[in-house]
Amino acid sequence: MDSSLKKKKIIFFIDQKHRDFLATFLICKNLSSKYQVWVKALWDFKSIEKINPDIIIMNKPDGFLNERIVWKIEGRKVISLQTEGLNIKRFSKITIESDLTFFWNRHSQNNYKIKNCFTLGNPRTDLLQKKWDKYFRYNFKKKFNFDKKKKNILISLPDNKKNFSAHGLKNYIKVTEKKYKFKNKKLKFQQVIDYNRRISLMIIDYLKPIVSRHKNYNFFLKVHPNDNHLYWNKLKKKAKMKNLQILFGCSINEALSYADMHITSEGCTTTFESCFKKIPTIEICEKNSNYIKNEFYLPNIKLNKNKVYNYKDLENFFEKFKKKRNLLPLKKDITKYIEYNYCKIDGKRAVIYAEQIDKYLSKLNIKNNYAGKIKFMFTLLLSFKNLKYFFFSLKVFIKIFLFQKYSYPNFRFRNAKKFDHRISNIDVINLKNELKRFNVK
Repeated sequence: MDSSLKKKKIIFFIDQKHRDFLATFLICKNLSSKYQVWVKALWDFKSIEKINPDIIIMNKPDGFLNERIVWKIEGRKVISLQTEGLNIKRFSKITIESDLTFFWNRHSQNNYKIKNCFTLGNPRTDLLQKKWDKYFRYNFKKKFNFDKKKKNILISLPDNKKNFSAHGLKNYIKVTEKKYKFKNKKLKFQQVIDYNRRISLMIIDYLKPIVSRHKNYNFFLKVHPNDNHLYWNKLKKKAKMKNLQILFGCSINEALSYADMHITSEGCTTTFESCFKKIPTIEICEKNSNYIKNEFYLPNIKLNKNKVYNYKDLENFFEKFKKKRNLLPLKKDITKYIEYNYCKIDGKRAVIYAEQIDKYLSKLNIKNNYAGKIKFMFTLLLSFKNLKYFFFSLKVFIKIFLFQKYSYPNFRFRNAKKFDHRISNIDVINLKNELKRFNVK
């Protein structure tokens, strides 16, 4: 068979099973008729040796510098999606550009001087369409037992990084600080973690009397997908909150499918997701928070007017909820938030992404371009900051020039009991079957 007629091979690397998997899989599905497509867990780079893909699609436009160098020298093309693309006052530094980059909104795109990029919104917003409700309700009901006759209160926590020791967290913050550019110089990444932890403890303190007083409701505490659910289970038992169920191993869409009211932290993406689905939403806030001012723009802060600064505020909102008062945001605020963060919501973002990727790949001629590889290496050499990466690229280039394959490290995930966010081959098969059964696409 003529090599030009062979289907190009694509690997999608998925970060979070309960956040990014489904929306990214919809992009894969729309490409699968023209390309050979695989879906793998992030860090499972050993699969590259076996599959030998032409194109690698990553979850972020930054990071994984050694791997990106190897892919450039191996002649593979890299496409970057975004899994955290809100328009906020910090953004990640891009050292090695992808061959094609997608952004959620034009404001985020304007932070970079990237030639080959598109602003197409967030594919995860496709899952906010009503046609998905039955699918998410089925999954939630399958995973959790609860009294169907009671109303359901969902509480979503921000990322507390409880998987780190004190020393590990210090190192994580140090590394992360170097990865970001902060538009407001007063903001440091330590503030992000400190704020999330303070808000989460406020939520737990408020929940103790609320859960005890309102026994006619089901309470669900959704742990952030990056966080350690064992920590929150332990805290729940210590506080003796029997009417509170810890949600672990489910997506926000599944959790919202049965929610009658949603409690979250100010600025969280889940605020918009519940407001868009017309679920009364309450934000736990810190009065005059420097972090919120330094991190978010006004459309993100002003979206939801239901702000809680103390326990009494929370009880007042519960009373309004019971009396069926209108707790939904104004339509103009929803529209402004979408324009600022998601560009467009129409249920077709995964299809549009797939079409744009297909247009790019259709014109792409995969060939062994040594001149391009040498040019890339000299770009690293000319940048003093990237000098160490130049020497790494030189080592990889010599190895490949001598017809020796680069061997990827065998990543071992050591926190399986704390987390459930890595996809497996079985997850991919199960998702295919589920989508057929529910006939959603």
